[in-house]
Amino acid sequence: MKQDGGPQPRPNDYPELLSAAFDSMRELVFIVDRDFNIIFANHKALSLCQPSEVSKANAGLLVGENIFTRLRGYGDLPLLAVVEQQLEQPEHSLYGDKINARFHASPDLVIPVEVCPSRFAYQQQNWVMMVVCDTRYRNDIHRFYYDRENELRDILDNVPDAILRVDSEQRLLYANETALQCMPKSAAAIGLKMNLLIGDSTLMEQINWSLQLVLRKHIQLEAVLHGVRSDSRVARIYQARFIPEFTLQQTLKSVLVIARPASRQYFAEQQVRQTHEQLRQMTQKMQSSVENERKHMAREIHDELGQHLTSLRVGISLLGQNHPALQHEVEPLTQLVDGTIKVVRDIATQLRPAVLNMGLKPALIWLRDQFNKHRTGVCTLTIQPLPVSLCDDEVTAIFRVVQESLTNVQRHAKAREVEVNVLTRGKVVLICINDDGQGFDTSLVSDRAFGLLSMRERCMMKGWTFNIHSAPGKGSCVHIEIPYTQPGTAKVYDSE
Repeated sequence: MKQDGGPQPRPNDYPELLSAAFDSMRELVFIVDRDFNIIFANHKALSLCQPSEVSKANAGLLVGENIFTRLRGYGDLPLLAVVEQQLEQPEHSLYGDKINARFHASPDLVIPVEVCPSRFAYQQQNWVMMVVCDTRYRNDIHRFYYDRENELRDILDNVPDAILRVDSEQRLLYANETALQCMPKSAAAIGLKMNLLIGDSTLMEQINWSLQLVLRKHIQLEAVLHGVRSDSRVARIYQARFIPEFTLQQTLKSVLVIARPASRQYFAEQQVRQTHEQLRQMTQKMQSSVENERKHMAREIHDELGQHLTSLRVGISLLGQNHPALQHEVEPLTQLVDGTIKVVRDIATQLRPAVLNMGLKPALIWLRDQFNKHRTGVCTLTIQPLPVSLCDDEVTAIFRVVQESLTNVQRHAKAREVEVNVLTRGKVVLICINDDGQGFDTSLVSDRAFGLLSMRERCMMKGWTFNIHSAPGKGSCVHIEIPYTQPGTAKVYDSE
């Protein structure tokens, strides 16, 4: 090579140069004549066929040997015919530019190889150079990944989840055995568009709808799918997840669909939900019966027993007036009767305050006054004009919830101030009970806190929203939302 980089031919060095180049190759290189007899073998071929040290003295041991004594093909077609076809028409070869074969390096060593033959002319004669590549390592890698792929495929085919993968044009790329059972044409499913696989399967139709949404918005989606298997009329429920898959350039390439059978869980939840609803209805009827019974008992105690006690007191007073000598004995009886009348009135009030029959505002004012009368804290009440009229059951439910809230404040909160607000926001009536007490951690509420449970159940039975917000040292807030749709005759309440 010249200093300026230009080529400087050295014809006398060509044989050595070519020999060094062939000997440095990792592939086996053979040059054969038109009868496929070996006239040259590189160092790799010699070292593989003769494990002992290769030297120039034994370098010609393979020369003159027919190449096909070493190379053997697969199948019924002789390798010689395949090679000749490759040499005659390489562009029309069914095997491409490489031919799979076996190389017999020794009686005990047979190697899988790829053969690449090429013909060239030299000194008006045709020669063939055959490059033989050892594929043992590559075949081991292929076999390893092939086995892993089969194992993964077996796992996916045996899971109860239906697993699908579709491309951006909704063509089915993969479906495991569970998914194929949901398709009407499982034999020809792969490669078809999803809209051709819908058939009578309601499940596949819902999957197709969800796929369109994921492909359009590029978002992950979870849905509950309802379907009926083609071989039965039994309803099937699936919890499905649609996961978009992107390339490195953030282009959507496919969507992975995993549908998990949830029929048993779904129907169990339905049954539990129905049971809870039945229990709630039963509890509502019991509470309604209790309230009616309280109303009846309070009325009977107040009217009947109170009337009898009043008559008794009048009789005792007349007895003292008509017989002055008995006055000192009549006075204790009169005091006893007055005390009994007070106790009867208190019992009737505890059963059901008479102010409940007058509406929500008088009932809440009574609760406020009772709290301020018997408690150390101060309760304030604010009621905005309500756009609807509340029925007796609704007024009673609100009264009981507020009553229980104030009772909890008195027992546990140690609050100095309590605010009860009845407000309207849009089509919702809001009731808030706030206190500045010591508060509590709502996640640590005992399961035996029946007061809170009864408040929540009363609201749920009415279709109201009930929430409690509290934290240690930050007081508590009971929040009730009462929606309404049809305004009735408004009762205008002034703020207190």
